[in-house]
Amino acid sequence: MVEGRLRSLEKNVERQSLGDRLTGVDFPMAFAVLLLFFSLAGLALTFVASAYYQQDSIDRLISFSAVDPPGPMRPEMYPDPIGVHFFGDFLLPLRHAELQAPYDSPGVMTAVYPLFAVLVIAAFDLVPYTLAVILFLMVSVAVVLIPLYLLLDSRPVVERLLLVGPVLLAAPLIHMVDRGNLQGLVVGAALFGMMALLRSNHGVAGFWFGIAAAMKAYPVLLLLLLVRERAWKGLWVAIGTGATASVVSAFAFEGGAVHNLLSFLRATTYFRTSEVHHLTNFNESFKGLFASVTVLGPSLLEGVAQWGMVNYGVIFVAFGVLLSISAIIRATSLLSATTYLCVLSAIGMEISRIYNPLFFFLVIAVIYAGHVERDLTTFIVIGLLAVYLAPKWMLIGEQRIHLATVANPLLAGAMVFVLGIRDLWRLLVKRESRLSPSDDLNHSRVMCR
Repeated sequence: MVEGRLRSLEKNVERQSLGDRLTGVDFPMAFAVLLLFFSLAGLALTFVASAYYQQDSIDRLISFSAVDPPGPMRPEMYPDPIGVHFFGDFLLPLRHAELQAPYDSPGVMTAVYPLFAVLVIAAFDLVPYTLAVILFLMVSVAVVLIPLYLLLDSRPVVERLLLVGPVLLAAPLIHMVDRGNLQGLVVGAALFGMMALLRSNHGVAGFWFGIAAAMKAYPVLLLLLLVRERAWKGLWVAIGTGATASVVSAFAFEGGAVHNLLSFLRATTYFRTSEVHHLTNFNESFKGLFASVTVLGPSLLEGVAQWGMVNYGVIFVAFGVLLSISAIIRATSLLSATTYLCVLSAIGMEISRIYNPLFFFLVIAVIYAGHVERDLTTFIVIGLLAVYLAPKWMLIGEQRIHLATVANPLLAGAMVFVLGIRDLWRLLVKRESRLSPSDDLNHSRVMCR
């Protein structure tokens, strides 16, 4: 008995000392250092893979290709490239903004964004193309960095810059800039909304979440953060903002609101495929992981991976419902809720390009704002997130699949698992604490008898 109590006491002392050590850790600085280290390591390994192992040119490892005329488009719609680069993800919606019917124009690839996004991009058509690209990229990077900088307002300026600087090396940000993708503006709007949410300004949060959802539909999941806070006014602001932006922009083009909204829904099939080649090419979704296992092995898991690909829709819905419910439970931490929604938004779809995980900058916002528990679980998640965001552009296997295609879904799954264990434990403890007073009362009654 005495030995058992001593061992229990020793374990409690060990836990307390570990907790004390973690309490003294500067979690935002720890994340920034880890992200800087893993990003520099990833970039160095990409150079080695390209220069020493001749896997491919640097530009093709980082992105699709530097020579990237988007399309198909009409010949007159192509401007002079910047060097050999067109920044195709920016050029295509810019040209869609010049059309009367972006979803139904012969000779031009159909639009894949909501029309509100096309209207946002149209503002850059007022200046020559090269200047438009420069302005677009500057704005895209600025709106991502500024909220993170503002959330660190309790720190000295130099320290804030040191914390924000490493995110410039994150793989999703590099890829977003290289492609000229709209993801920067979408995540920027979401980050301004998150900053307002963290400061309990729910109406402003709802406005920015609605803007983000109107540009790319899947940020509508962020409205669950308002549900979690029981911020019903902010929720209605988000719904109203997103709906108004979507309907007004749909009327701005030929076909009317109903036709254009249905056309957008049909265009989303662009992000769904069952072809292994497309699923393993610059794709970081869970379905991409299943496809990679079918060609890379191990053979023991090939059958499970095939089943996962065939039934991915059902798996995604079940997984999505579970994580969404978890996100709105008040006992779930804000770090957990945000991570769950980012996993669904960024890599839940069948095709998730390297820029999609830029959405995880919302998790960085929660960390930088200090809305995290100072425990081992949080520290593990911070480490996993740093590895997740770091460049992993080396090719593996004879099929030459990017390491990130396999590693990033596994890392995202690990984050969900670690946070889920903590959240489940908290729910059980909370339930126990609710039951204990009645148990104590019953016990006292028995004693009185």
